[in-house]
Amino acid sequence: DSTAAGVAPAQAPAPAPTPSASKPASSKPARSETQLAAANTQPVCTDCGTITGIEKKTQEGEGTGVGAVTGAVIGGVAGREIVKGDRDKRNIAGLVGAVAGGYAGHKIEEKARSSTYYLVSVRMEADERIETVKLESAEGWAVGDKVRIQDGKLVRR
Repeated sequence: DSTAAGVAPAQAPAPAPTPSASKPASSKPARSETQLAAANTQPVCTDCGTITGIEKKTQEGEGTGVGAVTGAVIGGVAGREIVKGDRDKRNIAGLVGAVAGGYAGHKIEEKARSSTYYLVSVRMEADERIETVKLESAEGWAVGDKVRIQDGKLVRR
């Protein structure tokens, strides 16, 4: 048997030094993990965010009085024309028609002067706060869109 007791097994030669191991140490200190992370980060966009909600709102219009006056005149004339009979009944019908027409005219004018707008909520990337932007139309915008808020307006990113 060739592996007799007392004979040491052959040992592998020590590895040769690598070129980097043989270079002298750099004069620059090694960077810490914090320094490396800071060097690899991009500046935070303070006006960037993501749309988190779109809410449709209606603003009631205000009457100027024109609708009420017009409605009262039309209602008064219509009331007098509808009722046949003596003068007192026609006058009462005209008065009721004028009141009802005035109210209806006022409401019609308010409705005609009302407006619709949209409140768009944007979660800002820099600090997670919610900013709200008022738009006349929400067409083309959806929850999840990446945006920037510039001068109070939404801009796609």
